[in-house]
Order: sequence, then C-alpha cells, then structure tokens
Amino acid sequence: MAVAETPDIAGPWYGTFSPSGTPIEISVIFQNTGDSWVGSLVLADGRAIRLKEIRPTGSSVSFSLDAPQAKASFKGALSADRSELIGEFVQDPTRFPLKLSRNPSAAIPNSLPQIDANELIAMMTSLNGLLSERPFVPPVTHPAIGYGVRPARDPIAKLVADIAAGKVHLKFDGEQGYLRSLLDALDIPVESQMVVFSKTSVQGDAIGPQNPRVLYFNDSVVVGSVRGGFIEVAAQDPELGASFYTLLQQPVDNPLLLKRDGCLGCHLTRNSLDIPGMIVRSVYAAPNGAPINPLGSHLLDHRTPLQQRWGGWYVTGKSGSMRHLGNGVVSDPTKPESMVTDATLNLETLKGKFDTDAYLSPYSDIVALMVFNHQMY
Repeated sequence: MAVAETPDIAGPWYGTFSPSGTPIEISVIFQNTGDSWVGSLVLADGRAIRLKEIRPTGSSVSFSLDAPQAKASFKGALSADRSELIGEFVQDPTRFPLKLSRNPSAAIPNSLPQIDANELIAMMTSLNGLLSERPFVPPVTHPAIGYGVRPARDPIAKLVADIAAGKVHLKFDGEQGYLRSLLDALDIPVESQMVVFSKTSVQGDAIGPQNPRVLYFNDSVVVGSVRGGFIEVAAQDPELGASFYTLLQQPVDNPLLLKRDGCLGCHLTRNSLDIPGMIVRSVYAAPNGAPINPLGSHLLDHRTPLQQRWGGWYVTGKSGSMRHLGNGVVSDPTKPESMVTDATLNLETLKGKFDTDAYLSPYSDIVALMVFNHQMY
C-alpha cells in the first residue's frame, strides 16, 4: 500500500478572503517542527491566530483555527506546481472560497487597466507641471516598475534568503523580542531611534503617549516596533520602490518576515508620488494620540518648515529659538493653536512621558528626525 507523500508547505502563503463581502488580506504561515506542524493565520493589522490540526497529505492540506470564539477550518488542495493552495474556509454556517499563493503580490488589488508603454510615455510627456505632480496611472505590476513581478532586491529580501540559508539567526530577547537582533542584522544604529505617539500606523490601536511606536532607520530600511504588537519594516528596492514586511513577535526557531503588499493601501498614493514609497506626517494629536483629522496634517520632507514638523512625535535635543509641533497635544479639537508643546522635553530625556527603560534608547533626537525627513524624497 502506497504511503501518501507529505508536501512541503513550509513558509508563508498569501491571499484574501471575503467573509462579509469585503476582501481581507491575510497570510498563513506553516512551520515544520520535525514530527508535527505549527502555524499562524495573520491578519492585515498584524494580529495572529494560531493554527491547529495542520494536516498536509499528498496534495491535500487542512487546518483549523485555535480560537474558542472562532470555530473555523480550512480544507484545500495544492496546485500541480505547488505554488497555490485552493480550497474552502468553513465557519458554520458560512462557507467561502480561499485561495492562497506563494506570491505575496497575488493579494494586490489590480483593477486598473493595463496600458501600452508607448501610450504611457505619450500621456506622461503631454502633462504640464512638475514631475511630482504627474500621476502614475497604470498598476504597479506594469513593466515600468514590475512590483510583485520582478524579484525583490531590497535588504529584507536578502535577509530572508540569509535566514533560510542558515547564515543569519534572529534572536528573541525578552520584551524587545527580535528588535535588537533585527537591527544588528540590518546594520541599523539604535541612535537613529525616533518616537511617535500619534495613532498613525496600522497598529494605531496599541499606540499612544504612554505606549509610543519607535522607528529606526539607515539609508535603505526603516524598522518600526510597538510594545505588545509586531515589528514593521519598509525597505527601499533600487527598482521597485518601497517594499513592506512584518515580523511577528513570537519566539520560534525560524522567524519569518512576511511581505505585506496590503501596506500599499496607504503607501501608494499621490503623497508617495503614485509609486510604492515612504510617507511621514505631522498631525495635530488629541491627548490619547488620535490624529484630529479636521485640523489637517503636514507631509514631512526636507522642504517642510520646522514650525510644521513633528506633531504627534516626541522630540529631544535643542532647536534653539526655532519652534516645532513635537511633544504637544491639542486641548481644543476645533483650534490647532490650542496645541500645548513641551519645550522642557529638550532635557535629553523622555522620562516622565512613558517608561523609557522598556525601550532601547531614551531619546528621539532632533538630528535623527531631520535626517529621516531629508530622506523622504
């Protein structure tokens, strides 16, 4: 009697499902522990639900969710080339199809029509105005960019390959998890730390003045982290633009950096010059860190006047007589001038605002912030 082959499903799979009619981006991670399988279903906001009863046999794969409030299971089959997993997700009495792919860009909405390259050139050269004001109309999969089509060559793609080859091992260390190890692997200095307390991230629910988000950067990578959340990474590819990844703060033998093209929902707009790119904003924040949208915001780069910078950010270091919006919150949501800033925070420390001992550095230095703003465009 023939024994069914166990397929190699290890690693990340990407897709979308629509239990309520609205597409939701998800990732599914499978890991082989030797005699069994473990895994997680990761939602777009980084929340992870553990999988149980993972059974890959022949071309069939099934699993269920390890969540008392969501009794759900999946059963599907691998495509002939093992690049897709197609099946049905069941959460009684609801049933809906689910298609997962090895290709992270399979989940990118691509509803815009294709356009001939010659037509594109004619359209672009016919527009007047600055290049930064000219929209890039076609989808990012167009050959001019090839996002999700060409192999990524950003630093994270290289790191993922090095981890898979056993050249790099990320260490999970206490409350910071993989953060310090990841920074070391990418040669990102801790001194680049910037601290953001505004709820302007996919992890906004976890962010606030007492639990701010921290960012670290070098010339090509930005790493973000929130206590109680996950690690976010944006990496600049020399041809594709910015690529986005997440790293779950769960101790495992082989941590995976997940490609998250769903981040293009915010990072592919006119504000990013209509290509996958970086966006940094200065906002008028309420006392809980929520941006007060009717008051507007300021996009930050090297051209932004200092008096418009860093609303929703903590800032340490001296700025002399020049004022900025850092360290302040708005007491009256109808009046941006009611923002109360704290110039005394220029005492080189953030102690008193939040538990700085729980972070890698007690600083959010104005020099790091200015260099980061200069890099944006």
